[in-house]
Amino acid sequence: MSAHKRVFTDKELEDVAKYALAGCYDKTIARLTGIPETTLKERLRDLIAEKRAERKYNIRDNQNKLAIQHSQMAIFLGKNDLGQTDRQDINLGGNVSIVLEREKKELQD
Repeated sequence: MSAHKRVFTDKELEDVAKYALAGCYDKTIARLTGIPETTLKERLRDLIAEKRAERKYNIRDNQNKLAIQHSQMAIFLGKNDLGQTDRQDINLGGNVSIVLEREKKELQD
């Protein structure tokens, strides 16, 4: 006796893709589509993974567009994605001499 594999309609596949792209969890997609969660994980895993990757790309793309308009977003992305840090270099030039107060007193005596 052979196991009958479910054939998905175009509408079901579109809905699964739409919900995965929206960031829904497998359990939520299963409830919204009526497709058992185990079936989603076994048979539609690649479609769901593709749409979730597309979602992450869309979020990053939108952040990059915002960074152009908002300097704080550009700073945040630079620090997190590019390892940039806040740093100040102070160059006094020449020789710098530091004399402790105790040594200064000894020199005067």
